[in-house]
Amino acid sequence: MSKHPRLSVSLTPNLLICAMLLSGCGSPQEQVAVAPKAKITPLMVSGTLESSDSFSMSPPAVRWQWQYQVKYLAPEGKTVAPGERLVVLDSSELQQRLTQRQSDLASVEQDIKTTKLRNEKQAEDLKLQLAEAKMELDKAKRKYEIQDDSVAALEREKYQRDAVIAQARVELITKKIELEHTGSAQRLAMLEGDRQRWQLQVDQIQRDIAKMTITAPRAGMVVRGTGMDGTKLKEGATAYVGEPLVRLPNLDQMEVRLSIPEVEAKRVSLGQQLVVRLDASPDREFVATITEISPIFRRKNQDVPVVVFDAVAQIAQPDPELMRPGMTTKVEFAL
Repeated sequence: MSKHPRLSVSLTPNLLICAMLLSGCGSPQEQVAVAPKAKITPLMVSGTLESSDSFSMSPPAVRWQWQYQVKYLAPEGKTVAPGERLVVLDSSELQQRLTQRQSDLASVEQDIKTTKLRNEKQAEDLKLQLAEAKMELDKAKRKYEIQDDSVAALEREKYQRDAVIAQARVELITKKIELEHTGSAQRLAMLEGDRQRWQLQVDQIQRDIAKMTITAPRAGMVVRGTGMDGTKLKEGATAYVGEPLVRLPNLDQMEVRLSIPEVEAKRVSLGQQLVVRLDASPDREFVATITEISPIFRRKNQDVPVVVFDAVAQIAQPDPELMRPGMTTKVEFAL
């Protein structure tokens, strides 16, 4: 029997192994498929510049007054010094009330003078009456005390009655003086109470009139407030209690207020750095850091049903010459 068939059979497994080894010696790039990395899209949102140190002034609290007419308003963007006039509100209604209360005050002061003169005259009249009554009493007593047989008994009885009547008149006038003194004091006290009441109202109205002129508590740049319709206030406009008339922002402390979509909540954290570019000057970049994140989610507005949350980022080195409150920005989050 020939040996060749055995040789071919025994070599066949070895050949198969070699073929398998040779097939695995190709290039790694040809054998391993590397999955491409997922590209992370930067988070970009819009924002609005505001001052983190802004002093706001509203109409003063005045009794029985809820709306005010603006007669003068400092120009938008004007730089003012402390004490400089910012707002003048119409005070004509207060002036009318002041005139009325001053008239009431003058009237009661005149009543006090008249009452004092009347009291003094009444007191003098009663003193004279009392002096006359005492003289009559003294005369009646002397007549009664005369021990003279020439005086008839009937005459003595008459002198005795006269003395009793004179004594009663003295007591009556003395009581009238006491009552007049008490009554005079009470009348004057009531008039003095009215005088103090009118004086307090006059003083208060004068203070309220002074409040109608609002001055700058510190140096700063004027930013006019907005009305209920969203437009800037101007002279002749109507302002309401609690509505900001003007603001004096500190331009050295600026922040960006952001409205961030709800779906990006996990990509935002406190202390995160941002790159801020002003729409008015997109070539400049400013670094900001998130300092506040609102826990409340809300709809962006009635027209856009997107759910957002608010955040505030403090700008590290603001430019007071370039930045103004209300400017719009584009903000890129560092991821």
